[in-house]
Amino acid sequence: MTDASWLIFLNQVRIKLVIVTGVLSGNLLMSANANAFDAMDLEKLKSNNSCNSCDLRGVDLSNANLLVADLGGTDLRGANFSRANLSGVNFSKANLSGANFTGANLLGASLWQADLREANFYKADLGSADLRNANLEGANFFRADLSDVRLKGANIRKARCRPTWCGPDR
Repeated sequence: MTDASWLIFLNQVRIKLVIVTGVLSGNLLMSANANAFDAMDLEKLKSNNSCNSCDLRGVDLSNANLLVADLGGTDLRGANFSRANLSGVNFSKANLSGANFTGANLLGASLWQADLREANFYKADLGSADLRNANLEGANFFRADLSDVRLKGANIRKARCRPTWCGPDR
């Protein structure tokens, strides 16, 4: 191989490497954006204490005070609500699968028909919350307060409830 053909070969390899790197970077950016929440929806929640059918996937609202907020039908998959005040919040028909409610106050919250698969309610206070017809499959309720919770029609398969009780008549 001559010096000139060797340089042409190396340039072709560099060009292919640049193209592959660009494609991979673009795919990573697109997948990162696919899991990100809509910043305008977060501003709407902050200003109105309401955001129905919004996209707030993966949002960090730990320690937030969302007293009686309206989040019905909102996509909140993977959201972090640890230690948040969610008393009286409307989460009806919201997608909260994989959400973290560790130590959160959900007194009287409405989670009617919400998707709460694999959600974490460790040490959360769900007193008088409405979980009727909710999908709680695989949810963690360990050390949660479930006093007067309504669970009629809820899917509690594989939910972790000890030492609390997730009975079908609640």
